[in-house]
Amino acid sequence: MLGVNNVRVRSVKPIITERKKEEEANQSWIFKYGITRAGLKHFREILPEVDLIVPLSEVRKDVWAKEVKTDIQVVGTTPDLSKILDYAPSAGRFLAPLDESEFRRVCVLGAEARKKLFRFRSWKGQDVRIGETYFRVVGVMEDKSTKSSGTFQIPNLNNQIFVPYATV
Repeated sequence: MLGVNNVRVRSVKPIITERKKEEEANQSWIFKYGITRAGLKHFREILPEVDLIVPLSEVRKDVWAKEVKTDIQVVGTTPDLSKILDYAPSAGRFLAPLDESEFRRVCVLGAEARKKLFRFRSWKGQDVRIGETYFRVVGVMEDKSTKSSGTFQIPNLNNQIFVPYATV
């Protein structure tokens, strides 16, 4: 699914030790983890042979479409994700560079996410609420089957909502 030319780097929150908890309580230690925008820029500079670097940020918020609340994973990313995964919209469009640069509140639904949120209603021109923020639906992705094997778990792309990484 990821392809033979793709590498995934994941940041995992480390376990806080008792000493770090004490330091954090004294505000003498700032706890930060994850790959920052500066880190992404650095990767691009030191790895010029890499064609595309795409950040992903999982958002843990409730998702609503009018009165319908559902369990959909929200992912902040950039327009290049569709190229890397060879994943195209079946209707509407995917995220665009302007969505990213202008911090637009737009989203693209996976095929299953569209069914869960809108059932038989049209998604066109509709808004989805993620947490307390509304996002305009601009597209729906093709149905993409995923199969996980062994210890490597591939997320269900059909049950995701994609929003601009900069907006997240």
